[in-house]
Amino acid sequence: MHILIVDDEPIIRKGLIKLIEKFDASITASAASNGVEALQKIEKVVPELILTDIRMPKMDGLELCKIISERRIATNIIVISGFDEFTYAQQCIAYGVKQYLLKPLTEDELYPVLQRIFRYHSNKPLSLSAYEHWLLETEEAVQTADYSRVTKLLEQWKVDYVEKQRNVQQVQQLAIDGLSMLQKRINKQQIYLVQYQFSSQSQSLDNIIANFERELYGFIDQLLAWRGDYRNIMLDEALQYIDNHITENISLPDVAAKIGLTAPYFSWYFKKMMNENFVQYRIRKKIELAIQMLEDPQYKVINIALEAGFPNYNYFSKVFKKSVGCSPSEYRSRIGIL
Repeated sequence: MHILIVDDEPIIRKGLIKLIEKFDASITASAASNGVEALQKIEKVVPELILTDIRMPKMDGLELCKIISERRIATNIIVISGFDEFTYAQQCIAYGVKQYLLKPLTEDELYPVLQRIFRYHSNKPLSLSAYEHWLLETEEAVQTADYSRVTKLLEQWKVDYVEKQRNVQQVQQLAIDGLSMLQKRINKQQIYLVQYQFSSQSQSLDNIIANFERELYGFIDQLLAWRGDYRNIMLDEALQYIDNHITENISLPDVAAKIGLTAPYFSWYFKKMMNENFVQYRIRKKIELAIQMLEDPQYKVINIALEAGFPNYNYFSKVFKKSVGCSPSEYRSRIGIL
């Protein structure tokens, strides 16, 4: 949980940070001296709670609350002020402020508010968009057989969806849903269908985590076992397809789809097997084709660029010189064709 303190008095800021750390050492507290500085911090990391003073230079607390409300920034706001004026409280309420506290702030006044917000935060519904993003990253890591990345994503899963929720049934359902969605996404793009076994019966939190990890690594093991039998055949098919369409503007996703693999995995596997990436291979094959044409007098140098699949002559000449060490015209001169 992250709390941002906005106050122009350094002593107040330090005092509130100490109170918050005393309340819960796991809470991260940062500070800003005015509303402008606070907005800059909020743009980088949105805190779960903002404690803001009213009267400050550059931008006061009311203007800060107004901007947060207008931008619909998802956070909680507590206004703290030494001015016991009802008009301030009215304006704060209009901007969605839940609490208005007076200075000097004590533990007895602050801690009950923090307890309510902390309890709300820990029981807050999961962000589906955030989990969707996690699933996309995990799918890519599984497809590319990146064990270390899967390990890091599992650690992130534990922090975001186990430690924060602390609800065994919810974590178990989250694991089941995650495996089901990953299975569907992987199988949608594969000939081989991955399988998983995850019990829906009640389990301890440790068992849920261990089984979830086992199944994710199991997806990789299944894919690698299948690809070990067929990937050489698929690579030959991919190379043949590229060579047959070398003068066309085909992309890596085009080739991957043609042989039934995902683009991330095909990119990784292609580079591993060929010691060059997809783009480097295509350029090399285009240059080889261009050299064959340059060695045939019937082709004009100016036309070879388009014949070999380059977008224009200038680009062709630049790539050719980088690859061969001389321009196309110079190459012809060297082999005696004028």
